[in-house]
Amino acid sequence: MRPSFAAVALALAGCGEPATGSPDAAGPDLAPPPLICRTPPPSPPTDRPWFTEVTAEMGLQPTASFTPLATSVRGADLDGDGWPDLIATVATTVGRDTPGSRSRFLLMNRPDPTDPTGRRRVFVDTTASSGLLSTRDGAGGRSFGPANLGDLDNDGDLDVVVCSASDMSPDPPGALLNDGHGHFTLAPASELETAADAFECASAALFDYDRDGLLDYWPATFGVAPLLFRGTGGGSFKYVSDVAGLPVVDGNDADGTSFRQTFGVTACDVDGDGAPDVLLADYGRQWNQLWRNDGHGHFTEQAMPLGVAADDDLDYSDDQSYRCWCAAHPGGCPASVPAPLAGLCPDRGWVPGVDDQPWRLGGNNFSIACGDIDNDGDMDLMTATIRHWDVGGSSDPSELLLNDSPPGGPLMKFHRPGNMATGLYRVEKGDWNEGDMMPVFADVDLDGRKDIYLTSSDYPGDHGWLWRQKPDGTFEDVTTLSGAGQAEIHGVALIDLDGDGDLDLVAGTSTARSVAKTNALRVYRNDIGQDSNVLRLRLVGGGAGRANRSAIGARVEVTAGGRTQVQEVSGGYGHAAMQHDLVLTFGLGAACSVDELVVRWPDAAGSVDRYHDVRANYRVEIQQSAPAPTYAPLP
Repeated sequence: MRPSFAAVALALAGCGEPATGSPDAAGPDLAPPPLICRTPPPSPPTDRPWFTEVTAEMGLQPTASFTPLATSVRGADLDGDGWPDLIATVATTVGRDTPGSRSRFLLMNRPDPTDPTGRRRVFVDTTASSGLLSTRDGAGGRSFGPANLGDLDNDGDLDVVVCSASDMSPDPPGALLNDGHGHFTLAPASELETAADAFECASAALFDYDRDGLLDYWPATFGVAPLLFRGTGGGSFKYVSDVAGLPVVDGNDADGTSFRQTFGVTACDVDGDGAPDVLLADYGRQWNQLWRNDGHGHFTEQAMPLGVAADDDLDYSDDQSYRCWCAAHPGGCPASVPAPLAGLCPDRGWVPGVDDQPWRLGGNNFSIACGDIDNDGDMDLMTATIRHWDVGGSSDPSELLLNDSPPGGPLMKFHRPGNMATGLYRVEKGDWNEGDMMPVFADVDLDGRKDIYLTSSDYPGDHGWLWRQKPDGTFEDVTTLSGAGQAEIHGVALIDLDGDGDLDLVAGTSTARSVAKTNALRVYRNDIGQDSNVLRLRLVGGGAGRANRSAIGARVEVTAGGRTQVQEVSGGYGHAAMQHDLVLTFGLGAACSVDELVVRWPDAAGSVDRYHDVRANYRVEIQQSAPAPTYAPLP
């Protein structure tokens, strides 16, 4: 195990220049460690791939006795050794795991025993001994899809909340507590398991909606009321949907009050008031939802006025199902409606008065990413949708929604510049089944501008996409160049696997519609970010009554090299609840230190800590109200 942050901080204290700042809380300054500077190239390389597959090198090559499978992955340090571990799942599997049929894996990041230098790492399968698959009846093999990581009992390690991908699962949702070494035991039974009828989860988010220092849980639901469970400590939860303002009686589609098929949940502070809001990505071409938190734990749905529900294209005249209906009902449509494509009818079905309504002309949404993509200090969004070729232009594409609200002003309607303007446009495939699942904002080349990774469904020909953000704020498709566009990538975790500071890619694949029908787990090493300067930042909240220990919901502003970046710590989001570690990665380009670092903690007081001259290229930890960061060297 590596030395602790505190031990290394003491060893480094007194080195380097005097500290130039401390948080608002009183306390002595600690001198920062020596300056480490990297010299990035003027531009990313074009003569070699940016990512190299290292699946076998990381111990995940299938063998006769071990075949790691995944559609979705989450990365975080489960045993406190400073290295990210993995929870991988085949999210659609309903039944319990058995020795001969496995779809859930706990993979610990450990030193490679065959490497005499001790530097190389491999993943070790500890699922059987971890307790992660424990069940109330003692049989084991727990069935679950989404898994969210956070410190539920505020004891300093990461626990997990799991939920089944089907209401036919033998196991209800549940929490498991970590002993600090990656071993889990069932938390006490609570209303998370008993308050509601069986429900399935396509996604979920851990967050602290009432900012009491205890993590809460919002699972996705299919056609039933939205559910919210307040954390009461020790891994227990209480059903609070009704008192939090969420609907408990089904409404109607026309005014957007009906229960919907939610495939993705994202918690983030959309309006910048310090209280986390919740975005729901809805399937069936129905409207997305944006539940705004009033700061006192009460939610109001505002997706339509804020432009998040759907885009403004309501023209369904090129929908082939509509054209088929018109052809079968002469006189029922305007004469100007063209005939459907030859051989296409009978169609999917078209119901006048339903399929032509605004609430049925949105997208088949799976996930919504939330983050400051343009470095202007507020939270922007990106949708990921499945778009079928025969539906036409009214089906919403995956696209950016930019937050152009004035600093300190009210939240304005999100702006959709369109994929042609942003550079995210793709040439349509022959069958035009764009199956996008999960968007990720992450700075792959560590130049200080967030890039976009977009995962795909299992439609033949789909693949992961990587767009690099250019200095002018538009994006260029670097999928082929990057080597990270493995076909049919479904879920990803972008985490630093080798300790060099940049973000490597762990991918689960979904190939249900392919001939092979396998769900392989693959690992790709980032080979372009290691020459840029980077801030790797871990936050530790004060616990119950202050910020939750895992600091989920904390907002960090980093100013370096004339640029200010913003990130929030996430408790998992999107379809199947992907998670990219709770350690934040800020690319700094050529800047060797951070001029100013501001942490707004997710507590009721909205407390803020402020630091100056924070050094890059170390592992940096900030504890709530600490007088200075502590540092440990990168491996």
